Amino acid sequence: MSVRDLWFKIDKNGKLDIKKFKIFCSIVKLDLDDDQCTTVIKIFGGTITYDEFKFFIDNS
Repeated sequence: MSVRDLWFKIDKNGKLDIKKFKIFCSIVKLDLDDDQCTTVIKIFGGTITYDEFKFFIDNS
């Protein structure tokens, strides 16, 4: 299974978390260190669901 396939199989009901975000970063080749990923999740993790994040990415 590719990383991309794994991304689309993640539970889509929960809030965006660091694991999901790191998988996304690996797919799009976004090189963020752990501190940067943590900062993004602190800002958006409690306010955006996986589905909302995916919609934003798909429509950007």
